[in-house]
Amino acid sequence: MATTKSNFRHVPFVTAPVYGHIRPFVALAARFVRERPDVIITFTVTGDYKPKVERELDRYFGDHEKEKALKSNIRFLHIGIFDGHNLPLLFQEYFRGFSKVYPAIYAEEPLQCATGQVYPAALKPDVIILDPFLLNALQTIRKVSGKEIPVLAWSTGALNSFLRTFGPESLGGLGNVPAKAEILAKETGRLVDEITKELYDPMTGELVQLPGMPLTYDYELNPQHELRMPKCDGVITVGNTTFEPEACAAYRVWFEPRPAYFIGPLLPRDVSFDGQLARSQEKELTTSPDGLEIKKFLGAIRKSHGDHSVLYVRVNIHFERVHSLILSRNPDSVEIPSDLQKQLEASDITIISSWAPQQVILTHPATGWFLSHCGNNSVMEAVSYGVPIIALPLTADQPLNAAYLSSTLNVAYELYETRLGPGLLPLHRGVKPTGTLEAIEQEAQTVLEKAWGPDGAQKRENILSLGKKYNQAWDENGEARIEFHKFLKRFVPDLSS
Repeated sequence: MATTKSNFRHVPFVTAPVYGHIRPFVALAARFVRERPDVIITFTVTGDYKPKVERELDRYFGDHEKEKALKSNIRFLHIGIFDGHNLPLLFQEYFRGFSKVYPAIYAEEPLQCATGQVYPAALKPDVIILDPFLLNALQTIRKVSGKEIPVLAWSTGALNSFLRTFGPESLGGLGNVPAKAEILAKETGRLVDEITKELYDPMTGELVQLPGMPLTYDYELNPQHELRMPKCDGVITVGNTTFEPEACAAYRVWFEPRPAYFIGPLLPRDVSFDGQLARSQEKELTTSPDGLEIKKFLGAIRKSHGDHSVLYVRVNIHFERVHSLILSRNPDSVEIPSDLQKQLEASDITIISSWAPQQVILTHPATGWFLSHCGNNSVMEAVSYGVPIIALPLTADQPLNAAYLSSTLNVAYELYETRLGPGLLPLHRGVKPTGTLEAIEQEAQTVLEKAWGPDGAQKRENILSLGKKYNQAWDENGEARIEFHKFLKRFVPDLSS
């Protein structure tokens, strides 16, 4: 995949060793080289993700020579170990590897991949796009190149999640938590780390008003603790003013005078070459061991039950009142009870997969609803493809996404009775979950009845209308394209201009 064009602009992508974080980087890389064919992208990766990431990248490109040439501008530099499961070790090895490879990147030297491949030298980076989880990598960059190379954070989570954790109190954020912790530690004699954890995860019952969000109690939120966007020189996000206008406006206020760019959504459907979406889906099918079976299942269910009859489930939940079911679960984290496994396998309207081709499922006419934890990637796909959501949030930005989708946009239902611990405290939206098995079953039945009734039809109409506007972002004069070219003009100037 190496290129011999040594005069190309160079943009390294510094990515956390978590596939859910790497995947949006792939979409950004594909968009990058299409908008600017004179740019080389160097991914730094570790773990067992390299083959998977390369397969994901294939979905964004065709097979003719022009497409191959564009794809060759994207390089995957493996800098650590190949074990993909021990997350603390992966981060440790990533930081160790990055501390060795970044000086070579900065010095315009050839790059040695852990696979044995050697990439030719590229120009000194114009800008670095950094996963905000990687504080140690940012420190390495600053140590080697100071402020010479600008570093922009790549924000793929819900905007309000980052605002809450690191934004100013005037925008609903927690303010300067490290400074508050230092003051309290001096006053009380307690450990700074202990106080910091409490401040990042408050349980006081204080009302929180984030831009565009319904009022929530602080204990309804579960922030991400290790992000470091405020230390970067700006931010690029998958945000979109059609989807979350208030949060985008607040981001600009928060980051000012540093730039904030909103370039979402980034999905295969928005890449412009003939037949790309269909080709992307065919490639996605090949990455799933059950892909062809799922495609056949969707076709059969559409024929027998009609459009919008399938519930696509990304979590381990069983509902009786469903027309048909696709259950996608991670075998490393979710174990289905044996009796339920047998019941599901015996059903001709249910299919179980350890890894389902999600975008294929969401774009199929048979798919009616998507039961999801509401991670931002899944939310972006559901909105883009017009599939309403049944939300089962767990942590991080998921509760914020679920509340926004259900209460502000009216394109989702949120399940409350499945909550645990502080999640069972009263919600400001007038709900007091009990968490009993009976309550869970009753809520499930009620939600499913509504989903396939007039109320659910209205939510589907709402998300289809929203998705139509959302998908115009990369049109010729669309918001995302304009924003991206503003970023390019400032940080990656065209050599030919």
